[in-house]
Amino acid sequence: MMRLVIILAGATLFLAGPVAADGPFGVTMGSNPLDYPTCKAAEGVTGAYDCSGLPRSHPDMRVYNLISSSETGVCLLRGSTDILETSSFGSELRMKTEELKDQVSSVYGPSNKFDFIMPRSIWIDPSYWMMAIVKNDRHYAYAWNKDSKARLKDNIKNIVLSAKAIDATRGYVQIEYVFENHAKCQEEHKKARAKAF
Repeated sequence: MMRLVIILAGATLFLAGPVAADGPFGVTMGSNPLDYPTCKAAEGVTGAYDCSGLPRSHPDMRVYNLISSSETGVCLLRGSTDILETSSFGSELRMKTEELKDQVSSVYGPSNKFDFIMPRSIWIDPSYWMMAIVKNDRHYAYAWNKDSKARLKDNIKNIVLSAKAIDATRGYVQIEYVFENHAKCQEEHKKARAKAF
C-alpha cells in the first residue's frame, strides 16, 4: 500500500510539470535554460534559447527567448506577443503596449516612458508612426530600473517593455528582463567569439 502511494505521488508530480520558481514567468537568474522543457537552443546563436512556454506563461505572450552562458546560467529573458494587426498610426499596438505596461507596473511599480522620434527623420508624420518604428527612427517603450524607482526583485537589474514593428500594419510588444549577471554573461560570450581568431 505504501509503495502504491509513493508511485501515485510521483506520477502526480510528473504530470504537474516543473514548479514555477520566483522570477518573471517562473524563470530565475542563473538557471539552466534546458531545465525548462519547451526551451531549445537557437540555431546559429551561441547561448540563445527559444521557448514556446515557461512555468508561468502569460496569455498574451507567444514566444520566449533566454540568453545564457555556461558560467552564469540565464542572464536575460524576453517575451513577445502574437503579431498584432494595426493601422499605420500604430493605435492598436500602442493600446496593447499600454495595457501590458499597467500589468507590469502593478508588480514592479513606476517606470520611465520613452516616446520620441529621431531628429530629421522623414517618418515624422503621425500616419508613418509604424514605419518610423520599423526604421528604428521612433521608439515607444517603458523602462523599470533604479532611475524610475521601480520595485525590482528576483535579481532583476532592469525591465524594458517596447513596441516593435514588422511593417506598416503589423507589430508586436516585447518585454525584456535583464538580470544582475548580464554583464558577466556578455563578457563570457565575447571571449567565446574571440576564440575563432
